[in-house]
Amino acid sequence: MRDFFKAMKLLFSLIASLIGLFACEFASPFHKKDGEWYFESHKLGVAATTPLTALNDRFARVADRIFYRDDEIHGADSATFVALDDHYGKDKSAVYFGDTYRDGRDYFLVKRVRVGPIVGADAASFRLLKDGYAVDARQAYFWGTPFAVRDVASFEVLDYGFTRDRIRGYGRTTEIAGSDGASFTAIDIEYAKDATHAWYSYLADDPKTRRMRTAFVDMKGVDAASFVGKTSGYAVDARRVYYKGKAISTSPNGFECLTPSYAKNTSDVLYYGQKISGADAATFRLLQPAENGADAADGASRYLEGKKL
Repeated sequence: MRDFFKAMKLLFSLIASLIGLFACEFASPFHKKDGEWYFESHKLGVAATTPLTALNDRFARVADRIFYRDDEIHGADSATFVALDDHYGKDKSAVYFGDTYRDGRDYFLVKRVRVGPIVGADAASFRLLKDGYAVDARQAYFWGTPFAVRDVASFEVLDYGFTRDRIRGYGRTTEIAGSDGASFTAIDIEYAKDATHAWYSYLADDPKTRRMRTAFVDMKGVDAASFVGKTSGYAVDARRVYYKGKAISTSPNGFECLTPSYAKNTSDVLYYGQKISGADAATFRLLQPAENGADAADGASRYLEGKKL
């Protein structure tokens, strides 16, 4: 019986090894098919007899050529090229960034590849941070796009898309004017603060570039020490409630977000930052699921989307 268990243990070990071997072989999206190399379902235009080394799940060395997905990086030095992650790579003299996009000309149905050198990037000092950010000796990068920061050496990535160096705080790639980098911290996806100020961030259309950019509301008079985010655009400090960066004339006492739209404190009920006239905060409750066309109620009335029925 003991020999039987030993034999079964050896058999299971062999099966596990074979499963691991086959899993490793087929895990890479670079594979051979019909005498050619493929990335997923896309041909590389390279014979299967050509040596290919997958550097990770996106970059590969094919003889003396470098590929990102199924697209060759022309000019890359194969001998010194290293993949840094699924988007960034570098060789002895250049840094490269690759990603995919969809074009409205084909109704966004086709995933296209773009990859190439990052103009001006210093390969020798280039290093990844996280969440698409990187730095070199001169500047910072976000998803392959360079942007200026005050002090590269101290630049770091915070949560929720905020970053900082020892001098300033940043939202994505935009410097927050007047911020103190040393005390700057992210609160949630919309709010950040330093020792004396708080900011609400939002996306705005830039008329010059016709692209979306991060803009900020400098929240004058906020008590930064007690300022906290409450989700869904709401925040409070020791004195006031805020919605999307603007103060609401109501108390922070007992404040709570009920849904992304409804919130209340001990005296008022709010709907997207607006007081609901006459609503009784003490008895106000959500109706889940909605009842008779109402999504909330208090002791005397019913409400739909912030309006009394």
